[in-house]
Amino acid sequence: MFKGNESVVGRLETVGLNSCHLSEITILELMFGVENSAANRCSANRENLDWLRAAFSDRILLIGASFEEYARQKSALRQAGLPTGEFDLIKLENWLD
Repeated sequence: MFKGNESVVGRLETVGLNSCHLSEITILELMFGVENSAANRCSANRENLDWLRAAFSDRILLIGASFEEYARQKSALRQAGLPTGEFDLIKLENWLD
């Protein structure tokens, strides 16, 4: 699930799964990863994603509150000749109240 990244697994074990959250962006990127998987891995990757979403179902950080500001800032940067990546402007502090 974490592409063999033992530091991610170790960190999760250290802080505990219940102390962690997922953002909607993370889920979106993981969904893309599933769809982009090799045919022989797609089913297993979807099962892993389904497990992860269920495990975090009550701890998903919503990003809707940041949409308006995201649009304003991205537009201003693009008009100034400073384009940014698709999700580079969405900040954690916009998700937390």
